[in-house]
Amino acid sequence: RPDAEPGSAGYHWPRARGHIGAYSWTNHTLPWDLHASFAWKWSHPDGQYASLTVGVVIDGEENLYLSVQDGIRKFTPGGDVVWEHRFFPPGFNYNSPSLMDGLLFGSLTDGHVYALNMTSGQE
Repeated sequence: RPDAEPGSAGYHWPRARGHIGAYSWTNHTLPWDLHASFAWKWSHPDGQYASLTVGVVIDGEENLYLSVQDGIRKFTPGGDVVWEHRFFPPGFNYNSPSLMDGLLFGSLTDGHVYALNMTSGQE
């Protein structure tokens, strides 16, 4: 049960595929006409095709953490960027992170793992 999941129970979408034991489904009802429902959009500052988006996770306050090839960005529900954490060298992030106990966990293709504070984006 997603609500009994230790450390991630309060998050809307804590992993790339959702909650453990409930992958790829949610109790949230989404609108049918998705073209009319988007409240905001984001493009990489270097251009729409400057990087590859990897995945998104959503915390209990509906903030989105977008994993992009060069780093991770936290957005408010209204689309404002709260923080940005860039990886160096860029291009090693091809995995979606996970949320647990106020931290964002992930790994890079060069073998490094990271834990970021969800509030500040600091390691």
